[in-house]
Amino acid sequence: KGAETEDDAYTTPGVTIRFYGVDWDFMAPEDNFEGEFKAWGPMNLNGKIASGLIGLTDSEKFAIVYVDVDGGELEVMVQLEQFEQTISLDDDDVLAILASLEIK
Repeated sequence: KGAETEDDAYTTPGVTIRFYGVDWDFMAPEDNFEGEFKAWGPMNLNGKIASGLIGLTDSEKFAIVYVDVDGGELEVMVQLEQFEQTISLDDDDVLAILASLEIK
């Protein structure tokens, strides 16, 4: 959010989306990350169920959201803070991205 060039992806809050495939063995994020986490969701976004964790490590604050869509599950990492700029999971742009996800 607020990025004007590709390089701004490293200095502004943003969203990274990953699809691991239909047969992906889900591993609970709390088993894979060090730091403090709190649960977020579940939330219904246009028929898609999203849930995840908001985490804080020594160096960053981010959210890992899992969205169930037809054909699999997507992992969405939202970088909530970058260089004193912030975004939240309640931001209209973030919610619009989560609601628009689909697998073709």
